[in-house]
Amino acid sequence: MQEHLPYNIFEIKLDETGINYIRKFYRLSATIYILLILVSSFSIYMDISSFLAIRRAIETGSLITGGMRGYTFYLVRPLLYAAIMMGNIWSGYHYFKFARMLNKSIDTDNPPVFNLSFKHLFYNAAVFTGFLALTVLLDLLILFSSPDPFL
Repeated sequence: MQEHLPYNIFEIKLDETGINYIRKFYRLSATIYILLILVSSFSIYMDISSFLAIRRAIETGSLITGGMRGYTFYLVRPLLYAAIMMGNIWSGYHYFKFARMLNKSIDTDNPPVFNLSFKHLFYNAAVFTGFLALTVLLDLLILFSSPDPFL
């Protein structure tokens, strides 16, 4: 049986071009993360505000939901969108942390930090995939529970 030895990426030397692109990637990921926090925070605020306004309208009788389907559509949808936005922030954190650790591993010539940075890339992909699936489920919920799916 052939024994597989672990690959050591630092045996493959990075040249200035690779190092420069990793540094650019790190700066870009920081910008992406800041913008993601701003956009997601605004969206969360709008979703929570929408939920509260709709709840008040239902309680006062100025909005008739049309039974459980309408209730689900009007009240659950904004909360699920807010949860998706929170997940985007969490996913973005791991994306930024990956870039930061990758950059740090180059600065300190530290192979263990380089290897550990990929854990955050994996978490970013896993969280993104989970919330993408939640978005698809939410869209199906809207399609089948909305009094008018094109609202």
